[in-house]
Amino acid sequence: MEPALWGKPVYYGPSMNDFQDGVDILEPAGGGVEVGSADELLRKINNLRENPEHYKSVCEAAYLTSVSQQGAAKRQAEIALSYL
Repeated sequence: MEPALWGKPVYYGPSMNDFQDGVDILEPAGGGVEVGSADELLRKINNLRENPEHYKSVCEAAYLTSVSQQGAAKRQAEIALSYL
C-alpha cells in the first residue's frame, strides 16, 4: 500500500496470497494492477506513460483507496479488545 499512499499505481504479481486484502481493495478501485511477467509490467507501465489522463486516474484511485484504509489496524484492535 506504500505506493498508493504516494499516489502511485501499485503493480503486483499473481502470488498475492499473503496480501489478498490489499488486492481486493486496490484492484476494483482501479489503483492496483496485476502483472504476470516483466514484459507485461513494461507494457502496462508504458501504457500509463502514453495515456497521462488514465495514469492520473489510476494514481488518484490508488491514493484515495489507501487513505480510506487509514486507521484500519486501530479499528481491528478495538474490535479484538471489545471481546476481552
